[in-house]
Amino acid sequence: MMNRQDLDATKQRLSSTKQSLQERDGHLTNMRQEHRKQLKEILEMKQKALLAAISEKDANIALLELSASGKKKTQEEVLALKREKDRLMHQLKQQTQSRMSASTAVSE
Repeated sequence: MMNRQDLDATKQRLSSTKQSLQERDGHLTNMRQEHRKQLKEILEMKQKALLAAISEKDANIALLELSASGKKKTQEEVLALKREKDRLMHQLKQQTQSRMSASTAVSE
């Protein structure tokens, strides 16, 4: 049977444990928020990089089309650039979906 002294000591340990748990829970919450923020920043950077690459492909295509003298090699280069652009557009679409999924997860 517990005496009064044992009961008080147990209450003190419980109080201390609760406080420690609350501090750790707060720390964990902060870490999760920071992780979400970093994930969002990474996804934004990836999207910007893809948009820049797509713009570069567009510029190269336009330049080749303007200077095109109807050479087969130029037409092949344009087609290759268009394929690369399509691949980048697909990546951008996937990236946008990932970003939207991450935003949804952040708001939950």
